[in-house]
Amino acid sequence: MKWVSVAIGLLGLGAGGFAAWYWYCASKVSTAPTWARGKNPFEPVDRELAHIGEIAGLVQGANESTRLNKIAAQWTGASIFLSALSAVIGSFA
Repeated sequence: MKWVSVAIGLLGLGAGGFAAWYWYCASKVSTAPTWARGKNPFEPVDRELAHIGEIAGLVQGANESTRLNKIAAQWTGASIFLSALSAVIGSFA
């Protein structure tokens, strides 16, 4: 029974590693303006178009970061659950 506790604890450790990786990726998302991401990375002469591209880049970056944070939170929950389960099983072994 002790090996089951250890195995579940290692699964919890792995889930925590996945969560940490997704948190890291979420922190590295680019918020560059959309006009700077394409094949023609020149800022539009029209300031209004330049601002629209900057805002769109922020929104796209925030959406991607949010998606990655959601995945990281789910992996963190799995890690906590597996670690707690390992502790409970270990206490009965």
